[in-house]
Amino acid sequence: MDDTPPTLLVIDDESLVLRAVSRTLTSQGYRVVCAHDGPEGLGILRQQEIDVALVDVGLPGMDGLEVLRRAKRVSPSTEYIIFTGKADISIAYEALEAGASDYFEKPIRDWQRFHQVLKRGVQVHHLKRENRELQERKREGPAA
Repeated sequence: MDDTPPTLLVIDDESLVLRAVSRTLTSQGYRVVCAHDGPEGLGILRQQEIDVALVDVGLPGMDGLEVLRRAKRVSPSTEYIIFTGKADISIAYEALEAGASDYFEKPIRDWQRFHQVLKRGVQVHHLKRENRELQERKREGPAA
């Protein structure tokens, strides 16, 4: 891994949540990009490499689970974490089925576990990226 700080995307329609999460994660050494809705978040995923995306379920227009499904196609190497203000085991199950690596309730109370999940997500993202690069080199054949 290089010395570039991991990039996190936070998609949430609540400005207070975006500011609080961004401030906390920036202080932990992450580069944080914020989006206020699903389409904005998907646009960011198309434009730049994101290690981990935190997606709120209760987004206006396109809910977080639909954002997750679309985002997995746009950026399959990004790791996704769903978070929501509503404790609902069926949403957690659906999020994991759709490809989220974890699920958190807002407000986040167990920051230690949250940071462990983020670190693991960054590591998985880097492994996926390295694997993709190796597969591309393999397809290109031996170097001349």
